[in-house]
Formats: sequence, structure tokens, C-alpha cells
Amino acid sequence: MLEQISGVQRQLMNPDLPANQRGEAMKGLEALEMQEADLRHQLSRAAPALASPRRPEFATLSRVRQALTPDEALLAFQIAPWEDERGDFAGGSWLSVTTRGSSRIYRLPGRGELRSAVHLFTGMFDRRDGSEAAPAVSLYRQLLEKPLAELPPGIRRLRIIADDALHQLPFAALRATPKAPPLGVRFELTEIPSATLWLEWKGDRPAPAPIPALALADPPLPGNVPGDKRPQMAAATERAAIFASGIRLGPLPYARRESGSVVDEMGGGSVRRLGEDASEAWLKSAPLQRFGILHFATHAVTDEAHPERSGVLLAPGAPSQDGLLQIREIVDLGLHGRVVVLSACSSNTGVVLRGEGVMSLARAFFQAGAHTVVASLWRLRDDEAADFFDRFYKHLGHGRSVAAAAQAARKDLIAKGAPAAAWAGIVVLGDGDLVPLPGGRKGWNVPVWAWALGAIGLAALVALWIAGRLKRARAPHSTARPAS
Repeated sequence: MLEQISGVQRQLMNPDLPANQRGEAMKGLEALEMQEADLRHQLSRAAPALASPRRPEFATLSRVRQALTPDEALLAFQIAPWEDERGDFAGGSWLSVTTRGSSRIYRLPGRGELRSAVHLFTGMFDRRDGSEAAPAVSLYRQLLEKPLAELPPGIRRLRIIADDALHQLPFAALRATPKAPPLGVRFELTEIPSATLWLEWKGDRPAPAPIPALALADPPLPGNVPGDKRPQMAAATERAAIFASGIRLGPLPYARRESGSVVDEMGGGSVRRLGEDASEAWLKSAPLQRFGILHFATHAVTDEAHPERSGVLLAPGAPSQDGLLQIREIVDLGLHGRVVVLSACSSNTGVVLRGEGVMSLARAFFQAGAHTVVASLWRLRDDEAADFFDRFYKHLGHGRSVAAAAQAARKDLIAKGAPAAAWAGIVVLGDGDLVPLPGGRKGWNVPVWAWALGAIGLAALVALWIAGRLKRARAPHSTARPAS
């Protein structure tokens, strides 16, 4: 069934497919998807244990407080209107802040007001002129000013459970004043789906993987023919209906440099697969448990109308594959406890379902068993993604946690003068305290020219030492004066 779906999708990825054939293929795809969903339902009924894995123990307040360290706080948002259509009480918006020693509740603006404010704020980043600073201050005051002011001293890590529109809010960019350091510099930030999952991940951290990282980068893309001079389609959010007109994307020249940084900084036999080697067929057959980090430097495709069609674009690698690693396939990958980095456009966006969070690529990797996902809230420029992740992996290579490495990368880019659009939308999800390379990388690579200079310098020192010894050996011995 999945091979049939892949075959139809390969047709639909061709931007030159005639309209009448595209329409027929779309009908065929929808029919196959319905059959596939029905088969999964039948399998779940036949084997309930497979469809309903063990549920983790529910997170009580006492368990959460006991698990929190003295330097971290858990911020859980609940967003709803204050009144319904009839004017009756509808629950309202609240923030609960829990630390090891206390719990507090704060009242927030209603859902409609927050949705408008978040939409306005996120729309400012494309300007790349700092104009997002004013709404950043406004949202900070509405959501966090009093709660953070009342935190115990020494808090440096925030665990955030977002809700509703706040799933799309770049918390890292919020700040107390236009000139104050942003939240993502002041704190290590991690967004978590729920306290229950956070506790489970915290108590079930895997041993370090035999190979630190696997990077897949810059696969050949569907619909792009060498020498084709026609305009390329825009990426990610401008491709909501991914099969409506086929896929024609631009190359990612910086992705190769980025993947090189992953391998260089993580070391330990880390693997990089480029172009045709970054294939869906290879990934599905690879022993992914051997890699601590799975890094995708590729295009991502999001489809809010049909979330199950969203995916990561790779090379097919086999006639049975279409090169689009979709949510329905991601959830079957074996990723227990590993880190996934989606250096791709809008990898943490999607339809928000009440009580379910964002139906996104990141969520699919969690379902596959990952404990930590680094993803983006909006389209990333190829060069800026490479700049961020170059720095991110440098800090990971020194033995820092995922959240600490992201915080340090933000600081580096801000010091460089990068716009907020280059760093604010990259979020750490899940277990941000996970350290992929405990103790840091062993045996740092030193460039050949550095070894050569060092050897020349050492040889010069040895030559000077020998010359000095010879000079002293040839000098006449002095005679002591006789005592008078």
C-alpha cells in the first residue's frame, strides 16, 4: 500500500504534469490514503497492544516538583476565552509556574487577544529590521513579566508547555525592554509537550550512542532538472498544498557546509550522506539507534490541510520510494532516546488541535521515539541556518546539553549582529537537558597546516637547544680564583 502511495506521489511531484493527469492522480492518492488509514485501523483492532503502547505514569504536582532542580522552572500555559458566545465563563487563560519549592498561578489575557498579538509579532520577523522588538516587549509584559520577576533566585532553565497560538510564539525573542537581552539569552529554553512526557524522558535517558551523529544534506530535489532556467518555487510555508502544482525547489548550497560542521564538531566517526546518498531508502534500512543525533539539512514540506502528507525531502534511493519521508513513515522509525535536528523550513508548524498540540514533523519524530527535537517555526534562510547550526554543534562538541548549545548559539549570532529571524524561530523541544556528547569530543581535529606549523616550530626549538649545547661544550672552562 505504501509503495502504491509513493508511486502516485512521484507523479504528483512533477511540476510539469498536465492538469488533467494531476487531477486524476490526486483522486487516486486520496483513495489510497483512505485504504491505508483503514488498514491501520484494522491492525490496531487486531493487535491493540501495538496500537496502544504503555502509558507513562501521570505527572502529579509533587512528582514534578521533586524532579525539578533548584535552577529550573516549569511554565505551563492554558489558553481559552474568558467568555463564550453567550457571555458565560469559558475557562480563561492561565499560567502556572512550578519550581522545586513553590507553585503559583497567574491570570493571562483571553485567547482572542493572544492570538492577535502572536500573529502580529511573528509577522514582524520577515522585515529583519528590529521592528519586532516593540511587540516582543508587549507580549513579555502580558505573559511573563510578573511570573519571571517572582521566580526564586538562581533559575536559569525554563521548561515551557505552550498552548493554542503560543505553540507558534518564539519565546526566545521576548524581552523586558527593547534593549534588554532576549529570553533565549537569559535562560536555557525547552518546550515540552506535557509534564508527563518530560518526566518519562528525564527518567529514561539513553546511554551515549556509538556514533555521535548522522547528517543528511542537500539531496537532489524532485522537479528540478539540470539546466532548467525556469523560476524555482518558494519553500516550506508557500508550499502548503504540496501536490497541487508539483514541487520545484532551489538547491541548498550551505547545507553541505552545515553537514560538514556536524561531522567535524561531533567527531567519533560521525557520518555524512550527501546528494543521492541522502536517500529515503537508506534511512529506512539504517540502524538509526547507532547514531546519537539525526540531522536533516534539507527542504521540509508542510501541508496543513493534510498533515499526514507533510514530510522531509530526501533522494528516493529505490524505485519503491518517492523521496518524501512523510509523517506516516517517520512514526515507524526506531529512534528511542535520540536527538533529531530539523534544519528545514517550518518543521514545527502545523494544525493546532485542542489538547493535542501541533500536528508537525517534530511531533512525528517524538512518536518515533526521539527524546529531543530541534526544529524551526518559520522559513530558514539557507545561509543563516548554516550559521546557527555551525555554532550549535561547536557547543555540543564541547559537551553541552542541547538547550545550552542553542542558548550559546543565539548569543554568538546576536554578538555578530544577526537579525532575530536568524535565531528566534529555532526551538528545542522535549528533553533539552540531554547531552549527546558527555565530556565533550575526544581527539579534536587539527588542520594539517596547524600540524605543519607546530612541527616547524618544534624543529626550530630543538635546533636552538642543540646549538646552545654545542656552544657551551666548546667554551673554555673557567679557573677558580685561589683564596687569598
